[in-house]
Parts: sequence; C-alpha cells; structure tokens
Amino acid sequence: MKNQIVKNIFSNYFANFLQMGLGIMIVPFLIHKLGKNTFGIIVLVETLIGFFEIMATSVRVSLSRYVTFSLSQNNKQDFLEYLSSGRYILFLVTGFVFIIGSLLSLYFQKVFQVPANLVGQSKVLFFIINLSFVFTIPNIIYWSILYAKQRFDLINTAFSMGIILRAFFIFLIFSLVPASYNPLIIYGFIYLSMKLMENFLVYRWHKSVVPDIVLSLSYFRFDRIKHILSFSAYSSLTSIAFLLYENTAIILVNILYGPAVNAIYAVSLKIPTMLKNLFARATWTLNPTITDLVAKNDNERIESLFFVYSRAISIATIPLCLWLFFMANKIITLWVGKDFIQAAYLLMIHLVPLVIILPLEAVNCIVNAHAKVKVPSQMSLLAAVCNVILGMVLAKVFSLGLYGFAISAAFFTLLYSAVFMPYYSCKLAGISLKKYLLNAFVQPFLLAVLVVGGYLVLNALTPWMHTTSLRHLAFESCFLLMVYYSCAYHLLLNPEEKELVHGFLKLDVKAQWFKGIYLRFGKNIFNDLKFIISCMFYPWKTKALYIGYTGYGNLGDEALRESIFQLLKPTFLLSESEGFLIRLCIKSGLLKFKTVILGGGTLILNTLFPSSLLHKMTKPNIPQKIVFGTGVVNPLFPENPIKEEDIKEWVGTLDNVCYLSVRGPLSAQILKEKNVQKPIHIIGDPAFYFIRDIKSGKSKTKRMGVNIGNTKSGVADGVMWGGNEEQFLREFISFIKLMLNEGWVIDFIPMCKEDEGLIKRLLIENRLQHKIGIFTSYNSTKKTLDRLEKFDVFVGEKLHSVILSYCANTPAIMLEYRPKCRDFMASIDMEQFNIRTDEFKASKVKDLVEELYINLEDIRIKTNGVCKVYKNELIRASKHVTELKQNEYHYTS
Repeated sequence: MKNQIVKNIFSNYFANFLQMGLGIMIVPFLIHKLGKNTFGIIVLVETLIGFFEIMATSVRVSLSRYVTFSLSQNNKQDFLEYLSSGRYILFLVTGFVFIIGSLLSLYFQKVFQVPANLVGQSKVLFFIINLSFVFTIPNIIYWSILYAKQRFDLINTAFSMGIILRAFFIFLIFSLVPASYNPLIIYGFIYLSMKLMENFLVYRWHKSVVPDIVLSLSYFRFDRIKHILSFSAYSSLTSIAFLLYENTAIILVNILYGPAVNAIYAVSLKIPTMLKNLFARATWTLNPTITDLVAKNDNERIESLFFVYSRAISIATIPLCLWLFFMANKIITLWVGKDFIQAAYLLMIHLVPLVIILPLEAVNCIVNAHAKVKVPSQMSLLAAVCNVILGMVLAKVFSLGLYGFAISAAFFTLLYSAVFMPYYSCKLAGISLKKYLLNAFVQPFLLAVLVVGGYLVLNALTPWMHTTSLRHLAFESCFLLMVYYSCAYHLLLNPEEKELVHGFLKLDVKAQWFKGIYLRFGKNIFNDLKFIISCMFYPWKTKALYIGYTGYGNLGDEALRESIFQLLKPTFLLSESEGFLIRLCIKSGLLKFKTVILGGGTLILNTLFPSSLLHKMTKPNIPQKIVFGTGVVNPLFPENPIKEEDIKEWVGTLDNVCYLSVRGPLSAQILKEKNVQKPIHIIGDPAFYFIRDIKSGKSKTKRMGVNIGNTKSGVADGVMWGGNEEQFLREFISFIKLMLNEGWVIDFIPMCKEDEGLIKRLLIENRLQHKIGIFTSYNSTKKTLDRLEKFDVFVGEKLHSVILSYCANTPAIMLEYRPKCRDFMASIDMEQFNIRTDEFKASKVKDLVEELYINLEDIRIKTNGVCKVYKNELIRASKHVTELKQNEYHYTS
C-alpha cells in the first residue's frame, strides 16, 4: 500500500504541476490575445460552473467514501449496492443541471455585466461549458471506482491528458484565428474536448481495474440512497462554503465593477488557486487510505501517516508561500504586465492564510474518514456566509474595493482552517494538537523564515541579483526552494521519513533522475550552507577547499573525508564543494579560500576525472596547496592506462604544492620514478585515524566477514586485474561455499549501494541468501567498525573494507583488484596476505584464512602497532600542515 500511496501522491503533484505550469503560460496568452473583458467573461463562466459542481461533487465524495469503506471490509455486496444506487442519483443531477444551466444561458446578460459585443458569445460559452459538465456527471460513478481502488495515478493521468489537450488547442487556435472570430465560442469547444478526453479515459481504465463489475437495478437500495444523500448534504455545505470564499467574490466583482476589474481579481487568485490545486487536492489522495485505516481501527498508522504527510506538506509549501509573498510585485509585473499591478497586493493578502492552511490540509482527511462532517460543514458554511457579508461591508461601506473581499476571505479562512479544523480533527482522532502543530508546522516554518530571510538580505546587499526577467525569477525560485528542501531533508526529517523519500525516488527511472539532481545539487547546497554558517562562527580558522570523491554513498571515500576533517578541524574549515552559494559569497567578497587540500583516495594520476582535480589544484587565487595522504594510480596497471601528457601535468602540479604526502610506499615510489622533485612524506591512509585499542582476545568462533564489490569506475567496466569480473565472482562463490562447508559463519560487508546490489544478486543466483547475512548500516563508519570488530578474520576486495577491518583489529586478506590495494598492504607489512584478483583461487585463499586464524592474536598485536604508528604520523602531519599557515601566501619548493 505504501508504494501506491507514494505513486498516487507523485502523480497528483505531477498533474497539478502540469496544470500550474500551463496555467502560468495560458493566462497572459489569453489576456494578450483576447483582452481583459473577454478573459474576464471566461473566468466568470468557469466560476459559475463551480456552483453547479456542488451537487455532483458532494455525491462523488459521499459515494467514494462508502465504496472505499465497503472494499476495505471486503463487502462486495455493499460495494455494488452503493454504486448502483448512486448512479441513479447522478442521472437525476444530470437532468437538473442541464435544465438550470440552459435557462441561465438564455438570461446570462440580464444577471451579469457583459459588454454588448460579447452577449451572444457569452450565452453560447456558458451553454457549452455547462454541457461539458453534464457529460461528466454520469461518469462520476467510474471516477468513484478508481477512487475506491486508490488508483489516483490513473485519475491524474486522465486529468493531465485533458489539460494538455486544452493547452494545445488554445495555443494553436488562438495563434492562428483572429480575436474577432467568436473567441468565447471557440474556447467553449476547446473546454468540451478536454472534458470528453478525461471521461473517455476514466471509463476505459475502470474496466481494467474492476473488469467483472456489473451495475444493475437489482442492486438498487433506498437505504443506500439515504446514506449517500445524508453524507452529500453535509459535504455540499463545505463545497458551498469554499465557493462563497472565492467564486462568490468573482461574481460580485463582476456585478459591481465589470469584467475588466474581474480579470484583475481573477489574476490575483490564480497563483493561490494553483497552490491549492497542487497541494490541497493532492492531499485528497490520502482519503481512501485513511478511510481504510479507520475501517481497520489502525490508530497508530493513522497518526504516523497524519504527522509524516503534514510535515512533508509544510516543508513543501511554507517557503514557497513566503517567497511568493515577498516577490508578488515582481511576479505579477513580469507575468501579466504593469496594468495588473493591483493584483500583486491582492495576491499578498491571499497568500497569508495559505502559509498555515496548506500544511494542515490533511485534517480534512481525518474528518472525512470518520464520516464526521456535520459540524465542520456547518461551521464552514457559517464562516463563508460571514465572509461574504464582511467582504461587501469592507468593499462598499469602507470603500476598500477589491481589498475588502481579499481581507475578509483571508480572515475567515484562517479562523476556520487554521483554528477550528486542526482542533476538531485532532480531538476526533485522539491526537495531541500541540504535538501535531509543533512537528507539522512550527519547525518547518522557522526554517523557512531563516532561509527566505537570508535570501532577501543577500538580494538587498547584491544589486546584480535583482530580478529582471521571468526566466531569472524562475531560476531564483527553484534555487531558493532547493536550498530549503535540502536543509529540511537533513534537519527536519527523521530516518523513517528519509526512507520514505528514498522509496519515492526509486519509483521509476525518471525518479532516479530527480535523485541524481539532488545528489548533484541539493546535497552540495546543504554543505555550502553548513560551511558558510561555520565561517561566521569561526572566522579565525583557515578556509580550505577539500578535494575528494565524496557524496556518492561510498563508505571508503566518506571515511577518508571524515578522518581528514577531524584531523584538520582545529585549524581549518573545510568545504567539500565549491557550489553556487560559496561561489556567490566569493563573488560578493564575503568569502575567500586560502587553501586547497587534495584528500585521501587514489586521486593522483587518476585519468577518470583529471580535469576537475587539476583545475582546482592549480587555482591561482588559492595560494596554498596541500596533498594529504593521497594514493597514486600505478601507470603500469594495464586495465587503466595513463597518457604521458597527463603524468607530466600532474608532476608539474605536485612540484608546486606546499606539502606533499601520500598513502603508502608504492605511491611514493611511483612519484619518485616520475621525477617529482617535491619532498614526499608517507603518512599512511587517513582512515588509520580510526584505529581502535585491543580490548580483549578474539572469541575464535569461526566468524568471517567478506566483501566484494562492483569494479565499475564510471567510464569503464571491469577495471581490475584480469579485467574479467564475472570469472572472479564465480571463483569467489566457490570460496564462500568451501568456507561454509568448513563450518564458518559468513557475513557480507558492502561499501556502497552498488556493492549491496551485486551481493544480493550473487546470493540469490547461488541460493545462499538464507545462509549468509548482509550488513546494511555501511553508511556509518562507527557501525561498520563495530561489526568488523566481531569477526575473527576478514576477506575483502574493496580497499577500505580491509583498512577498516585492520582499524577494528580484525586481520584481513586483501583481494587486490587494483594496485592501490597492494600499496596499503605493503604499508603495514602484510603483503603475504595480498592476492590479486586474476590469481584468485578458492583453495589458496582458504589456506591464507587458516594461517590468519592460527596466528590471530600475534597478527592483531603486530598490525595494531603499525596502524597506531601511522595514526601518530597523521597527527604529526596535520600539525605540520597547521604550521604552514604562516606561509600560506607563498609556494614552497
């Protein structure tokens, strides 16, 4: 069910984003092509249809609630009775709407202000749009079926296809046809085509979802009619209240001031309406789920879903509403022109209640699921009537005009949606209101104030950032939201909620693209913010740019970063990236890097990303360059050849650094052979920083940890000795089976997500998934060390799986897939336990394991002493680097 919920929410947001994006383009297009008066009539007609929709919508909501409840209790008889009975109600509504709509179309100009040249077209437009709705009403039964089966993905796809068709015809026809060719009638037929498309798709898809459903008169029950109409009556009160807040204002504005002024008020409502469609309507997708949980009396899951979703909506909407509030003037001017500037101030008023009510929209789902709609409906209608009265008083008596309607709507919306409904729904569900508001609203609101406020201050201090175009405005909004969402992900979400986000990102291939965007930009933005804030609190520390292969979920690279950051923490503030925020601060003169540090990892002579590394290492505006415990690629490694010009470029760069240190003796030897003149220090792998004390002897229970991983390097597969990963894996599985037969208990320790996937595949293919465990907390250095400490011996392919094993005082055998592995084993004098992947034999590695096991404690004492020597060397190197601060503006030879 969780995946379907996420899929429903995602599809709903997609549909609403699509509607919002197309709406932003269509509104100025229609105003420009048709004029204020014609656009105002279109808005008025679509608003009037909203009142007709009350009857059909209330029946749909009621019907959907009862059929969902019946399905949750596996009561097919009730399910069919509600659908069959509801269909006859919809037939009656269809006839009523057609008759009333046809009569109103005849007398349209007598009720509303319509320019003389548009009277005939207005009548026809209203008739066609009313006819579109008439065609939709009988089809509501099929919408309800998809609703009950929680297939909002299909509902939203149908909706999306309809609005795409409408947008296509609007841009095509009104670009070709002159405005004098009955534009209102043309628009009416475009609207009709949209509705026909939506209903055709829903009708077809309901057959695939419930192929065996048969609705007939035999299932008709008067008591079901009573249930549906009873719920519909109170549900319709809420719908009427909603219409009285917005639609009535548009009608009154037309009657009082005419269609041109109506267009201004409609434009001011467009963005708030889009936000409501985007977020409030998306919340409706929870209705069947919460109804299902209420039917099962699963209060714990109701509260969990209620809290998680509300906080997610808070994170999504609060910064957006605040930013729109402060940028309203620019938005309206760039969007529809200065003639609509009054709409900007109206927009600000409309946005005030949205900051609070959108995050709390899920309260309506609780009320609907419990079918306790009577009191909320009555309160909603009362507030709406008061809103109309106060709006008229402020507009006419106090001469506030359009502002009077907007202020009144904002006040009563807040009173009902932000005060009454949260209290009522929390009481109904037995949830603490204080706890709900604190978690769901207050924390995201405070973070949004901090981020948006910081942006406004920065905008005021840097004139070149001032918005000059709609494209610039869109870029600013996307960037600001990315900053906030990145911070919210790290600061506000708990681990369970982060897992839900990860699950959402795994829904399909396109979602992986969004995940990549986050990893590329979102995380960098968060790290940039942390670094900038740290600079404010520690201005005396040297600002340094750290170069390392981080941010990709590989424990080895993350452990290196963590160790180097800890070693240099007393003196340096290190940034993992030079992202947009940092570049912005540098350009503004607020920040300057004085040091660049090439960190751990096999980065020197690495041809996979030399340009980015060398570019940062040769920056003329950063005077001090440091190489700290970095590994060197072996040029003789046949699977990863290095060009001579790349070697020369690296040698020239390294000769100009302030301090050059490498991971092991083989790295130092390679640099000397390439004529690097700079003194080379061997300080060990920075991960030696995590070496632990030996507290007690091993239990010797034949527990073994193992690691293998994906040898892809981003541009090529099988970058390993022998170049044949599949052959190596087959021999490795033979080794695993051999050790299992010898009575060993084996656990896999992945270093990254790709390793885990490879391991799972191998275990399933060889039917070993129930015999061997997989450690999954590899994103934590501490937890990985804790697990490694429990093994007697370890056999690993990935370099830092073995390094961390020795740090946990568990002797290990290195499966050398690249020369860097031998470099490490040579540094701790354990080369006899290093075996290349192209020389791997199950029996040979078994003999090495037995040798380790026999001499376990002697080897532990030996390697622990060597590792501690390197840790001390790392500490001395960090102190030496600190002393270089005195010469930070000079290169040393």
